[in-house]
Amino acid sequence: MEFTVDSSFNVTVPSFRDDVEIEADVIEEITRIYGYDNIPTKLMDTTFTQGSKSYEQKLIDRAKDNLTAQGLYEVFTYSFVSPGVFSKINLKAESPLRNAIKLINPLGEEQSIMRTTILPNIMDVISRNYNRKIEEGQFFELSKVYLAETLPLTDLAEERETLTIGMYGNVDFFDLKGVVENLLEELNIKNYRILSSNSDSFHPGRTAELIINNKRIGLLGELHPDVLDNYDVPVRVYAAELNFDEIMNQSNPEIKYSPLPKYPSVSRDIAVVVDEEISAGQIEEIIKNKGGKTVEDVKLFDIYRGSQIEKGYKSMAYAITYRSEEKTLTEEDVSKVHNKILNSLASQVGAILRQ
Repeated sequence: MEFTVDSSFNVTVPSFRDDVEIEADVIEEITRIYGYDNIPTKLMDTTFTQGSKSYEQKLIDRAKDNLTAQGLYEVFTYSFVSPGVFSKINLKAESPLRNAIKLINPLGEEQSIMRTTILPNIMDVISRNYNRKIEEGQFFELSKVYLAETLPLTDLAEERETLTIGMYGNVDFFDLKGVVENLLEELNIKNYRILSSNSDSFHPGRTAELIINNKRIGLLGELHPDVLDNYDVPVRVYAAELNFDEIMNQSNPEIKYSPLPKYPSVSRDIAVVVDEEISAGQIEEIIKNKGGKTVEDVKLFDIYRGSQIEKGYKSMAYAITYRSEEKTLTEEDVSKVHNKILNSLASQVGAILRQ
């Protein structure tokens, strides 16, 4: 039996030719009979484009360059983890992060699920380094976590780019906060806040959350002592875990430049006594909102707790820079805005000006 072709060019393939299944197989058969030598050589008729990285890939490269320039070491860890890591970082039984995707054919219990958080991986790195007599270390991993809406899976899981930072040794919370803020500045993100928060994995009262344009991005702070005990690390560890997909969404690729100021600035320092629960971010937000365009910059330069301050309260000192784009500010101009800020601090957070 041979190939047969009808008037509509429908090809009937002999039953013994089970190697012919698709159109390309028929074309190959015709070419073989006609003869490869009879077909003229010709370059492909197509257009060529220059290969380049996507916008997201370039942002990831910029973020990694920025973090390494700040002294952090990049690490790469396995995406497969043990179900036991959730208890090691103090996650409650009802935590959605425990809804991990199980592997059908895992190599073993230690690598039987897809990770939903990179915090245990960073803690493994810190524990390994500390217990090998490395007295300090700063690490980061920018990789994916795998989040499922329902289990068992009915749709593809969300593969979320996540930035996790871990630091120990001669560092504190403000070092970690500075690293995060420097990264946000590199990615041209300005409208962010760092506010106090809570998490089972982090130390009570020493935890903050990053908010960009009113969207919660992640947590940063000192890890809970129980978590440190689980990893046999007897020193303080500061960590952050941030949704980097959302950070990329909030990043602004357009950099706007402004001319050098024409008029001089005026600086005023204030020290206010507030309740221990009041965060620096709350005070800064009030100063900026009430000062408006006249407030050019606000910097916290001192926090005092001691015998001169009532227990349960703290003194916070700020340097406020005033400047106008339209004129040289007079003493009366500055005092008017300054007093407005002080009154708002008093009414909103109960701040008392420290003399």
